[in-house]
Amino acid sequence: MVLLSATLSGCGSTINEPVEQSHRNHSKLDNIVLSVVSFSPNVLDGKFRTDCSMLTKLSDTITQTSHNHRVRINSVASYANHQYHLNVTYIDVVPHKWRLFSLRPSSNATFTATLYLGSEELHKTTETVSSGASFGACDRLEKIALANGRYISSWVSKVLK
Repeated sequence: MVLLSATLSGCGSTINEPVEQSHRNHSKLDNIVLSVVSFSPNVLDGKFRTDCSMLTKLSDTITQTSHNHRVRINSVASYANHQYHLNVTYIDVVPHKWRLFSLRPSSNATFTATLYLGSEELHKTTETVSSGASFGACDRLEKIALANGRYISSWVSKVLK
């Protein structure tokens, strides 16, 4: 009986610490603006730019999944100079890539996400994600955008803690 109460009281104190820390950083994590989601000029023109909803899926996923990571990223056209803002740019997109011994093509996309405070660059990440799980290029690229959005919202929450 004593062991059980000691275990429960130990768990209770562990649970309170992250809540207090989250409350302390609350104002910083509520004011993040997703300012730019775009293709770099280096990304070759292709039907995926107009036919696929990569940019929309990425933007929507970032704003929706940010709540899971205790941050609030809002997609807004403008921002104040003292706010955190996030720029995300696809720097390379390959809609069809054949691999040795594959039965269908895969796709990959490389993005750069940069977090700013005003005009000062605070953090930057670059990642490449591939997918071969769907038959169509748009389906693969949109799945990649969903994965990128989840990664970016998680990344923002980690770098601001």
